[in-house]
Amino acid sequence: MKKITTALCLITLITVVIFACKKEDKTTTTSSTTTSGTTTTASGTTTSGTTTSGTTTSGTTTGGLSASTPLQVTYTLDGTNYTYTDGSNFEMAANGSAISFTGSTGTANYKAYFVNNLSGNIHFYLEKGSLIFNGTSGIAPNSNFDSFFPNGSVPYGSITGNGLDLFVDVGGFVFRSENGSQAGSTFAITDTLTQNISGTHYVKFKATFACKVYDSNGQNMKTITNGLVVGRFKNM
Repeated sequence: MKKITTALCLITLITVVIFACKKEDKTTTTSSTTTSGTTTTASGTTTSGTTTSGTTTSGTTTGGLSASTPLQVTYTLDGTNYTYTDGSNFEMAANGSAISFTGSTGTANYKAYFVNNLSGNIHFYLEKGSLIFNGTSGIAPNSNFDSFFPNGSVPYGSITGNGLDLFVDVGGFVFRSENGSQAGSTFAITDTLTQNISGTHYVKFKATFACKVYDSNGQNMKTITNGLVVGRFKNM
């Protein structure tokens, strides 16, 4: 009888130990899964999706462009990469000019370019023309100015029409788009944002481009590819 009682006690003790081990294993697995999986996913979704991208506080941007997006141009010229960023050495400058007035109608072109602050040389230049507006001063109404830079393709050509002129500095020599054929070339505004800075109205833009540029005689040609520019046009 004593042996049977002892055996039963041993069986009971073994059962308790096994049950306790299984319970401990289950608890460890549950806490591990819950803590690492759900928390990481939730914080990732909230931060990257809604807060950072897709929301702007002003203007007509469709995403990817904001007031804090750096002003910069990058492109490849005959296999060599170039990058100019608004900062200590380079400045992204912008201005406009009224070409002429006929009665109450004005015509204006708008320029955006990257200039070397040390040498004063312009290394990348864009000029878009021509905006025709009603008025007798050199400044177009902001609504007309804004609508002059819609998203979409912009043709290269004479700025006295609705064309775009682009030039780059190559070792101190100017190579320009208007000096030769632009068959197969592209320039497309992909995003815009209107800004008011110290009382002056701007359109900040992002654009991609590829084109051919020529020397002053139109004899020597260079090819620009992979172009991306974030710049500003100024209503003045």
